[in-house]
Amino acid sequence: VISNPTDPYINYNYGLGLYRAGRLAEATTIFQSVEGLAMDPKLRAQVLFQMGNIAYRTGLDLRKPGQQQSGVGAVRAFEQALSSYQAHLQIQGNRDARHNVEATNKELEEILLAIGKERTRANTEKTLREALQAYERATEINAKNQPLVDEAKIRLSKELAKNAAAADVEADKAEAGLQTIPDKAFKGLFEKREEIAARLEEAVGLTPGDGGVAAALKKQQEKMSDLLTKSARDQSAEAMKTEKFFSNRSLKNLEEAGGKLDQA
Repeated sequence: VISNPTDPYINYNYGLGLYRAGRLAEATTIFQSVEGLAMDPKLRAQVLFQMGNIAYRTGLDLRKPGQQQSGVGAVRAFEQALSSYQAHLQIQGNRDARHNVEATNKELEEILLAIGKERTRANTEKTLREALQAYERATEINAKNQPLVDEAKIRLSKELAKNAAAADVEADKAEAGLQTIPDKAFKGLFEKREEIAARLEEAVGLTPGDGGVAAALKKQQEKMSDLLTKSARDQSAEAMKTEKFFSNRSLKNLEEAGGKLDQA
């Protein structure tokens, strides 16, 4: 290799030896260099096949009991294996590569289902989103997993609606404690209302048939409109009572108040 650093065939054989010796990271580096050098389509196809094998073995290693396991790392490795095998098949289809695609998909589906189950147990917005993503990818591999996707959507929708309701109570309390709504307070309140509405919009998208969530979203949008109207009213009143009614500041307040009314 040292005497012929640009010879793709010598480098390929060297990479194959590293792979068989279990030196996967080094083999990957060599195969990547060969892929850039190889002009022969058959050689390039073999390189892709071996890179798929390395990624597949890496995924299996990350799932072995007694070792530090990484579900996300295993998913990444199996996805890379699929990418390499599929690129190989585009150049030179063979039975071994097709078999390896099936085996990789099986391993990938299993780890995705395990991730989905584990993330569901944690039961937070973040982990339920991750569970949904895992189940959706598993369903791309095997359509029989669709019921898990449907259930994950319902779980996430409920969690979003629950958190939106709790945030709405806090926003109502904050708003009720203000006789007038100064501009600084308005910005904080309106941002909170926007966050609540965003949660509810996501929930509606997940479960469009849930009338309760749709009604909560409509009510939140009405509260946002009311908040805009109240803030505009208070801002206009503040501008009107100043002695320097036509000052730049007063005119700016009136302009901002008009903008809020238009938005409402």
